[in-house]
Amino acid sequence: MTIMYELKAIINHNTAIERSSCMYEMKNIHDDGDSSKHKCTIVSEVTDKFINITKAPLAEVKALEERQEKILAQLAELKEQVFNLCNVLNKNNSDTAVSHPKRASRTPVTADVVINVNPARPCYSLVALKKLWGDVDLRLSPYVHSSLNSKIPEGFEKNKPASNGSAINLSLIWKNVGDSELIASGFKSQPIVGEANILRYLVRLFDNESYEKSDSVVETLKIDRVLDLSYLLTHQDLPKYRQTTLNLLDKLLGTEKWFGGKRFFNVADVAAWSAIKRFTSDKLPSNLSTWYRNCENTFL
Repeated sequence: MTIMYELKAIINHNTAIERSSCMYEMKNIHDDGDSSKHKCTIVSEVTDKFINITKAPLAEVKALEERQEKILAQLAELKEQVFNLCNVLNKNNSDTAVSHPKRASRTPVTADVVINVNPARPCYSLVALKKLWGDVDLRLSPYVHSSLNSKIPEGFEKNKPASNGSAINLSLIWKNVGDSELIASGFKSQPIVGEANILRYLVRLFDNESYEKSDSVVETLKIDRVLDLSYLLTHQDLPKYRQTTLNLLDKLLGTEKWFGGKRFFNVADVAAWSAIKRFTSDKLPSNLSTWYRNCENTFL
């Protein structure tokens, strides 16, 4: 057979490769010599040295370990003392009955107001104001209008005057009106309609009682929002609309005990509680349900 073309070999396997001369030479790890034994010997020597160091620590290291143990013991003892102190404080706070916050002395105020209330929409906030203002004599005098034939709710009986400095002479007239209305002297018989708006007027009778004079703008706006929702709730006839309003109140309350976010309730709690009390059959959200039970135990 004749080859037409002959190709030159690309790689010549018979070419001798010369190694460059270096100052230091390393043993070939691929040889069958004692390189592996030498490697194990090195690891063994390093391990032995480490073990010897561990067995015999320096004096400074030992002193540092002892000092650290003492510090950890002191921290554990301090933590236990703080925990016991917190338990004592929580127990004292729970055992202390909170009726209303301590207020600075204020100028005595005397006011005469007339409130027309429909028995179907009772103003339960008037009962709660006695607890909110422990230093104010709320003199309640109930009357029944001739146009009314329904039964009068309980809890609004006439009370005896007290000897407090400030006094509100409140004439409560049970009357067939669309909504609660307050008539004050100087207003030319122009009524203030709505329980939430009546509460706004009453708290403004006292300089240091008005929530609008708070240092926190956020707190003032929150109380105003709760008062508006309470007014809206009293005018919602359909349960689905009331449930939406209750969810908004529950969101504003959050996980706090009161709407003010403090240990003491305020006018927002009074207004919301009175509005919700009219619809006891409605299902309350979780946060609002706990808050409502606190209101029942505090106001009644």
